[in-house]
Amino acid sequence: MTQLTLYPLATLASTASYASALCDFSTQILTIDLLPNRMSIDALANAFRLPFDALIRFLSVDTRVYNDIAAIESTVNPYAALLGNVLAFGQQRIGMLGPEDLASYVCVLQTLIQHLPNRFFHSMQGAAQSDLDDDNDDDDDYNETKPSIPIDPRLKKYLEILLIPTHLDPILRSIDSTLQPVCQFLVSLMIAWPAKKTDLATSLLSRPRIRILDVLWTGIKSSDLWQLLVMNGRKGLAGLDDAKYRAIGLS
Repeated sequence: MTQLTLYPLATLASTASYASALCDFSTQILTIDLLPNRMSIDALANAFRLPFDALIRFLSVDTRVYNDIAAIESTVNPYAALLGNVLAFGQQRIGMLGPEDLASYVCVLQTLIQHLPNRFFHSMQGAAQSDLDDDNDDDDDYNETKPSIPIDPRLKKYLEILLIPTHLDPILRSIDSTLQPVCQFLVSLMIAWPAKKTDLATSLLSRPRIRILDVLWTGIKSSDLWQLLVMNGRKGLAGLDDAKYRAIGLS
């Protein structure tokens, strides 16, 4: 089955139809929730044949695919399903990506994070932690009470790859050549998942050989997001719903 699924990608790689094949694979296959869990051991063993770098480059430049994903009807948010699958397959590949593909990778992560429903990551916390997060938020308008989004524990496990050291290390090591996309990804992650911002900051501070906070601060101040927050304060976070930021990121 895996060989049949990957066959179009293998045969069309050098043709004009390759982009269409990548689009179909991204929207019809990679949006299947918990895809690795649905594959046999033999199929997973052949997953290395997946042209991961080509898929990532495609998803980073052809933003129209995200409109196609929005039309998918599923009990699981298709953006969350795609993000989980990208992380599941990407965690073994990320160390082999060059700077350009790594920049594309973090751009895709950022774009998918921004397409998730508001407070999606809030639903990944336990009830006690969620209440604590609410108590620490002074902005009642931003923090209006909303029902939690049910998230499969197996999907949570994939999404938590975002923060594990083996996933973050290759990203942070590349920051000299991928400053802007990495900074945008980290800021988007902290905004979307505020309960983990301390964990993320601790992870960044544990890398003394990488002047990560200085570099991150420089990158943030040069972004449109910084200008948005300077002008509007916390209310400026509402601007992240603007199509400009959802479609192309916080450039």
